[in-house]
Amino acid sequence: MFWRFGNLLCLCLLLCATGCITPISVALDGQLTSSKPIEAAIHANLSPQNSPEPLHSVVLPGTSGANRVAIIELEGLLVQESLVGLGSQGSNPVALFHEKLQAAENDQAVVGVVLRVNSPGGTVGGSDLIANEIHRFRERTSKRVVAHILETGTGGAYLAASACDRITISPAATVGGIGVVFPVVVLEKMLDILSIADQSIKSGDHIDLGTASRRMDPAEREMIEVMAREHHDRFKTAVCASRKVSEKLLDGRVMTATMALKGGLVDEICSLEDAVGVAAGQQGKSGSTGTVEIMMYRRGQETVRSVYDTVANQPLQGTVLPISIPGLERTRQGGFWYLWMSDPTMTRMTGK
Repeated sequence: MFWRFGNLLCLCLLLCATGCITPISVALDGQLTSSKPIEAAIHANLSPQNSPEPLHSVVLPGTSGANRVAIIELEGLLVQESLVGLGSQGSNPVALFHEKLQAAENDQAVVGVVLRVNSPGGTVGGSDLIANEIHRFRERTSKRVVAHILETGTGGAYLAASACDRITISPAATVGGIGVVFPVVVLEKMLDILSIADQSIKSGDHIDLGTASRRMDPAEREMIEVMAREHHDRFKTAVCASRKVSEKLLDGRVMTATMALKGGLVDEICSLEDAVGVAAGQQGKSGSTGTVEIMMYRRGQETVRSVYDTVANQPLQGTVLPISIPGLERTRQGGFWYLWMSDPTMTRMTGK
């Protein structure tokens, strides 16, 4: 009998489309002939796994020059946690950033780094780790670090940008969000409607502080507010150590590029290519990437064709539903955030 591979091919294409990191090679040679039934089993491991391959530099096609500039991405939520899930590399944003910065430090041909920022921020701890990595990089090397806010640079992402030598911003970008948030929602009524009761056993009156199953009393709210103010003060001190910014702009507000330029939060409104020129030490705006060799860091067969290229690190299942249920994700990553949240219920661990 004749047995065609149509169904097998469809399955392979489906697996690739749903985010398999390693492409599946399928070779079809006409048809398979057999006089007896054929039994076959297909095993697919869809669990995200970090690539064992080290990072390597990939030069952007069409760029060359005596000076080499590395573009390092700072995107999505800045958390000290691996973003695992179908369609994701499963990388830890903080660890990956450290690895790329280390690669730029070890590459003697790199004269400057552009931190390409597109992030609403992250946890207080994760954001602080990234900012400290930039400070130590600058102390150990003489390489220029220019932060370019491509679309969003708020909360912890701006904290990281303020640790750089210079901050540039795209004309339509949003910046600021110098504040702290401790996400808390109350689901008492909803739990009652669903006949769900919280019967957690605890020892310590405030060990469940911030739970969604009950309201905080005034004393507990004051505890959280004191901690939030301390984190906010540290944020403001870090920003003011490198920039002259009015106190009124440090209240968590977000701004347009022109507002941020007037307020001293950024140094220049320009394109990403112009920021590359600044990192390369060119006088004024470069206006072109042709005189600078631009490279990015990738693993395995990942390619770079544009200065805007990204690598997927967001779990596919996080995008299946348009919203998340407020309060229920705090067990995954709770605590204080340097994060601008226009709508807390829409902020998920995928960074969307």
